[in-house]
Amino acid sequence: MEVDLIKDFHRRPKNSICSIWTPVIISSVLFVVATKCDAQLLSNTFKRDLLCDINERLLYNCSSKSLKLRSMLECTSICSKLDNCIGVSMDRNESCFLHLDCSSYISGCGSPAMDHIYMAKSSCSNGGRYDNITLSCVCVDSWVGPFCKNRPKDCKDLITYGYPEGHYRALLDPNQDGNDLIPVVCSILHSGFTSIYILRHTGNTHFNLTLHDYMNGFFLSDENMWIGLDHWSAVSALGYDTLFIVLGFGDKGMLYRQYRTFMLNGSKGKYRFTHRGNDENGRGSVVLSTSNKLGDCFGPYQNVPFSAWDHDNDVNPSENCAAKTGSGWWFQGCDNVCNIFGWGVDFLDTKPSNQMLSVIGVDNNYLMSHFEHILIYVQP
Repeated sequence: MEVDLIKDFHRRPKNSICSIWTPVIISSVLFVVATKCDAQLLSNTFKRDLLCDINERLLYNCSSKSLKLRSMLECTSICSKLDNCIGVSMDRNESCFLHLDCSSYISGCGSPAMDHIYMAKSSCSNGGRYDNITLSCVCVDSWVGPFCKNRPKDCKDLITYGYPEGHYRALLDPNQDGNDLIPVVCSILHSGFTSIYILRHTGNTHFNLTLHDYMNGFFLSDENMWIGLDHWSAVSALGYDTLFIVLGFGDKGMLYRQYRTFMLNGSKGKYRFTHRGNDENGRGSVVLSTSNKLGDCFGPYQNVPFSAWDHDNDVNPSENCAAKTGSGWWFQGCDNVCNIFGWGVDFLDTKPSNQMLSVIGVDNNYLMSHFEHILIYVQP
């Protein structure tokens, strides 16, 4: 492709005014005094910068030597047409080098390439900034790519492009075509693992919602969010099929349960789910009473359609279980002892007891006294 671009440059008529140009460097910025066609061709501003570790860059195929050209303008013209080109350089033999992002292999500046004149394409988009050491864009707001122009295909892309440990709201673009974006909260752990939040709930949020609301999800704050059934199904199809449910009790610790190969169907399957087993209760702290064990809130409801108050899909013909419990779920009957979407202790005196937060294996008095949040997340 590079050779074709060079040929295309030379196809311009020799008598064209476009071939007349004068490069001027002022304050480390290359300005090209040229015609409109050259100004349009050079849609990016190239800044004079320091090139490091040229031999290592060539070794890792982060740099490629192109044909011998007549000028730096021709070299930058080629780079401006290549989305993944981050800059160009010319050596003393006037050979043009095209450079790609090499931050995955090289950090710092081990060996400055003093015999190269390097011009960096400073076109970081969407708030990204150019790093003079790595010669690459540092992206923000969950944008990725050499110039921060892409949505991540997967939460792991955030690690690839240098995002540190933390939680990030992102729009996943699995097909990289801008369609069917999946809004998620990605969690990057210090171990390098990534998770996607399904639910985070403090007991202070109203969950007596329509099926449409449960399908689309919502984000009220970092503490209260629901990914939505449609988005959960899409994430499940990406391979995020290890599910964790965690009860947090502040300084008292936490209880959790893990489900393997947890797959959620889409709307055609009425959001039925399956899994291949779960691990018995785990504890994050010995402070928790040994009598409290987080029971199985999902296992008994495999292959059961999801219900909301306006879409009664439970198997109880005489009652609307979602309306009765004030929340959606995969109901077999209305005596469900797990109400993960229920109200917390602040509403103990104002809400019916069957609409309060409850889980299998944890004493309700203990739950109401120490509960801080419930978290459901998935990992690949």
